[in-house]
Amino acid sequence: MRSGLLFIILFFVIELNAQLENIFVEKFYISDSKDATNADGGQLKEGHVTYRIYVDLAKDYKLTKVYGEPNRSINISSTLPFYNHADDGVTTAYTINKNRLLQNLVALDSWITLGQATRTTAGSAYFGIPKQDDKDGSIIGGQNNDGGSAEIPGGLLTNNDPAIGHPITEADGLKLFSNLPTNWFAVGLIDVQTGEDNSIFASDSATVFESEDFFIQNSGVSGVDMEKNLILIAQLTTKGDLSFKLNIEVEDADGKKSKFVHNDTLIQTNEYYSPLLSYPALCGCTDPDFLEYSTIFACPDKSKCKTPIKYGCLDSLACNFDPAANYNLASLCCYVGYCNDYDITVICPELPVRNHEEGAYLVVEPNPIGDMLTFRHNLSITSKTFVDIYNSSGQNILTNKLSEFDQMNLDVSKLKSGFYFLVLRNSDNLIKSKFIKL
Repeated sequence: MRSGLLFIILFFVIELNAQLENIFVEKFYISDSKDATNADGGQLKEGHVTYRIYVDLAKDYKLTKVYGEPNRSINISSTLPFYNHADDGVTTAYTINKNRLLQNLVALDSWITLGQATRTTAGSAYFGIPKQDDKDGSIIGGQNNDGGSAEIPGGLLTNNDPAIGHPITEADGLKLFSNLPTNWFAVGLIDVQTGEDNSIFASDSATVFESEDFFIQNSGVSGVDMEKNLILIAQLTTKGDLSFKLNIEVEDADGKKSKFVHNDTLIQTNEYYSPLLSYPALCGCTDPDFLEYSTIFACPDKSKCKTPIKYGCLDSLACNFDPAANYNLASLCCYVGYCNDYDITVICPELPVRNHEEGAYLVVEPNPIGDMLTFRHNLSITSKTFVDIYNSSGQNILTNKLSEFDQMNLDVSKLKSGFYFLVLRNSDNLIKSKFIKL
C-alpha cells in the first residue's frame, strides 16, 4: 500500500517538475592574449570565462520571472569579480544596442535578461540561443569586431579553444526574433537613492549578488526554438568559479503560473522545489528504489545508489517482523488480534494455532452452508474474542466481536459462492475451520 502511494507522490512531483526540464550552463567564450590587449571599457585578462545560463522549459511554457524574495533569496556568485564593460556595458541585456556588440569586448559584458539579448529595433531583437543551435554565423567576432584599443588585425573574440565549442567567429548565439515580450520590469538592482547599479552586472569588483528583494519579469517569453524552449536568463564573465541559486516563475498555455525554487523550506501553494536551480549541480542517487535516493539531487550518479530498498515490518513485536528489511511499512505489520484485514495464519504461518489434536475445536455446520453459518467451539470467551471470515485469498470479509451470550451463527447471505475460512480468536488463542458457501 505504501509503495503504491510513494509511486503516486513521486509521479506527481516528477510531472510538475517536468515543466522545468533543466538548467543549461553554456561555456560561451574564454578570453585569450589578443582580448587582453584591449583597454577600452576596462581590461579583461586572459583566461576569463563567459557563461550563458539558459532555463529549459517544456513545450508551450513561458518564463515570466526570475526573482529573489524572503526565504527564497537569489544568489549568483564567483570566487573572483565579474567583468563588466565600463563604457558600454548594461545591467539588463534587453537595453543594449546591437551595434555596441561589435566594439572591443562589449559582447562579453555581464548582464541578466529573460530571453532577449538586445534592444528592440523595427519590431525585432536578437535573442540568445546556444551556439550549437546557431546556424546564421556571427556579427560580433573576428572580422566583425573593431579590434579593440590595440586595433588587432582580424578583430577580437577569435579564440577557438575546443572548451568553448563553436568559436564566436562562427556562431555568436544570437538570432533575430519578432515574438517579443512586453511589460518589462527589473527591481532590486539600481540603488533608488544614487541611481547606480553596484551589483555584479555593473561593478568591476563585485563577486556576489544576493537579494531577497529582486525580480526581473516580462509578459512571458519562450525559446526561439519552441520545441527545445531554451530561454537565456544571464551572461556572466569571470575568471573565478561560478555558482548560483535561482527562483523562476513559469506560465502554461492557459495562463496559470507556477513557481520553482531552489530550496524546499516553507513551500507555498503553486510553488515547487527543484534541485536544478542550484549550480554546480549536486549529483547523487535519483532512483527511489534505493535508500540513498533524495530529491536534492539534480543529476544521477548510479554509483551512489548502493542499498536497494526492502520493504517490510520492522516492529519486533509483530509476528511477521523482518530483520532483513530496511524500510519499515507499518501497514504490513501483523499481530494476534489485528492483521490489517488479512488472515494471520497466511501472513504468519509459523504462528502456533490450536487444532483438534490439542483438544480445541471449531466446527461449521452444516457445511457446505447456505445463507446462515452456524458453528460450535470450545474456546473460552473473553472480553476480546472475535470471529472473522476470510476469503480464499486471505482477505478479511467480516469481523464480529463475541460475548458468551451470543448465538454461534452468522448471516452470510451476501457472500459469493466459494471457499472461506472461519477464524475464532482472542489474545491467547486462535482456531480456524474451512467452509464452503453455496
